[in-house]
Amino acid sequence: MIGAGYAPSKIPVSEADMDCREGYELSLAGACVPAPLFSFDSKDQKLFCRADEKPSPVLPTCQIVEACSPAHSANQCSAITRENESTDCTRQERTDSHGNKRIDETNCGQSEPYKITIVPKDGKPIEFHFDGKEYRADYLNAKGEKVGYIGYSAANEYMYYVNEKNHTSFATLEDGTLVTKKNVSKDAYEGSYSKDGKVLYSVQKDARGRTETSNYADGSSLTAHYNKDGDLDKETINHSDGTITVVSKTKDGHFQGTHRDKHNKVIEDVVLAGDYPIHKSGTSDPDAEYLLMRNRATGSERALAMPADIKHDHSAHFQPLAYDGNLGSLSITNSDGNTVVESSQGRTDMRSGKGVMIGNTITGEQSYLWPDGDSGKKRAVVIHPDGCGAQLNDDNTIDRWCKNIEDKAINEKLSAREDAFLKSHGDVVDRRDLTEIHRRFRGDENQLNQFYDKISQIDSAKGLSKSEKTALCTTLMHHVAYPEEIVQGRSPTCNVAVLEVEMAKYYPSKYVAFVVDAVSKDGKSAASYRTVGGKSVHFDEGNLKMSDMSGRDLASRIFQSAALQVSYYPGVFKNTADGTGRYQEKGHAAKDFNGLAMKDIAELRYQLTGEETAVCWVTSRADLESALALNKGKSVIVQVDADKAPFKSSDYKSDRKGPGAHVVLLNGIDSGAQAKARITNPWGPSEDPSASGSTVSADDLIKNMTYEGDSTIHYGAILIPGPRGKTGTMVAGVFKPF
Repeated sequence: MIGAGYAPSKIPVSEADMDCREGYELSLAGACVPAPLFSFDSKDQKLFCRADEKPSPVLPTCQIVEACSPAHSANQCSAITRENESTDCTRQERTDSHGNKRIDETNCGQSEPYKITIVPKDGKPIEFHFDGKEYRADYLNAKGEKVGYIGYSAANEYMYYVNEKNHTSFATLEDGTLVTKKNVSKDAYEGSYSKDGKVLYSVQKDARGRTETSNYADGSSLTAHYNKDGDLDKETINHSDGTITVVSKTKDGHFQGTHRDKHNKVIEDVVLAGDYPIHKSGTSDPDAEYLLMRNRATGSERALAMPADIKHDHSAHFQPLAYDGNLGSLSITNSDGNTVVESSQGRTDMRSGKGVMIGNTITGEQSYLWPDGDSGKKRAVVIHPDGCGAQLNDDNTIDRWCKNIEDKAINEKLSAREDAFLKSHGDVVDRRDLTEIHRRFRGDENQLNQFYDKISQIDSAKGLSKSEKTALCTTLMHHVAYPEEIVQGRSPTCNVAVLEVEMAKYYPSKYVAFVVDAVSKDGKSAASYRTVGGKSVHFDEGNLKMSDMSGRDLASRIFQSAALQVSYYPGVFKNTADGTGRYQEKGHAAKDFNGLAMKDIAELRYQLTGEETAVCWVTSRADLESALALNKGKSVIVQVDADKAPFKSSDYKSDRKGPGAHVVLLNGIDSGAQAKARITNPWGPSEDPSASGSTVSADDLIKNMTYEGDSTIHYGAILIPGPRGKTGTMVAGVFKPF
């Protein structure tokens, strides 16, 4: 016979040893396999058709033949091996996780068994046959009548009983958990998980939606309601102390609510958040959720980790977390003594009991920090995904490396102000941030001295407590070291967050000066501040530093609130407890903050940096590339639609001035047919390869920015160098004002 993959003439056995049934031959491995067919017109052709019932001239291995075969569902390899051959290919016996004997019968060459037999310790064998979707056996009642089927999960090793007469089903899991379900109607069912008589979880579903209730190990319970589309819209938590928390989905996509005492009095305002990676013990789920709670009377904040899934973790419970609103971080100390510190910017630090810190970001950076007194020669190391990095040595010199010669140095001394600041603020400074700032500034002594001169002024700020000074110093240094980690949090402040990123990136000294000067008064708003652009503004220092529920750290709360005060002055902007803010223009009633137009962002940028920009309309990728060229490679602010792909997200507020109005920084466009636009999104960095991450398709970006209305084409809008207060368009790569 001729057939690819077969060479029967090489099998070292005699014709007498061959005992394969008709239509099969012995393979090199000594197993019976389907023989090739010579004629597609043969009346026996159907004996060798594939599972999809399409005739095939060759089946490469033994397999279950479907309805097209006279030997329907038969094991065509069984009982045809020689007596002295191993049957491991076709039959395997073992004890499953329930302690029952399990026998798998598999066709040669196939990965999954066609039949599984379970022999309970105190019962009769049950044969489960694979029906193309699952393993099933008949389910008989006491009279021996078939009432449904018994299914078997080969992976999880449990049986589930489905009664098709009364529309119920149940299963007992390995740990003894009883799972039940009853179909009430076509669109309705109810079910539960219980253990030792205690209901752990229950669910009821009908055409209106689904309600799930989880009862946790700490005595608390959570009831979650989902709408008819399956989206969560409300959660009610009955805490073990008798208090109740209720959060509901707002029009922005956030979950907000209150925590009330036994007398129904509001104690705390609450948000349900998922912008930190760790908050369920032992999980690496990036969407792990926590409750952020702010006391209405004192303004103090705390956090609770949401429990794990009670169906699978019966010890699940609400877990307190260490929340620092000024640092914008959550932390938890594990049983091994290691402390995990997380930030909403996608940064995770693991501090060992010995004080060594190992950091990672979701964008791929790694960093290391050694405590004072460590015997090694290194104090801090930062390594970026592209291989660039820097190292602080024990003699306070820095090694730095990257592709360009100006980015390379060995044992480079700190500047005078830099060295003095490190010595005087050693208990405050994260040496990794100091190392990265030195690398970013390429060791430029003048720039470093200017920066540390300004940040040192925090020490003399009258409107800050000692802990606030420490937090402001720490967060400002981190922002200058890593501008892309600046976020708007749960506030509708992308409009000023992009300016904060831009200033920390290109104008670090101006950035620090603005934040420090804004809160360096006496706390009574007696003195005015004069912007770089020449505008005099009064600040409410207490409101600038006020804690809120946005998730922003102290530096970002101050910058973003102060910037909006500059924009609205002589009107007033005030931050609010939920982080949304309210503004009042002169002669008008106060309103919830709803964003800034591009022309307003351009004017505010001038006041903060002294540089003029104009609003430019764009319609193509070439226009964006021209804008980057005109800005000499620096980032440009672009307006996008957060309600359209690839920016669509229900987890963050977008400015509500226009359809899904949102702004990001465009950092560059890579060349090529599938060009990627590199962006910084104030929603925060993400490992998701979408617009919430660091790159997006350049074509998708311009498509998002431009869209057709009823009768007009809406141009994309960006800010580029140009006359202050002007709007224009790009013509042959040059900005032309209207």
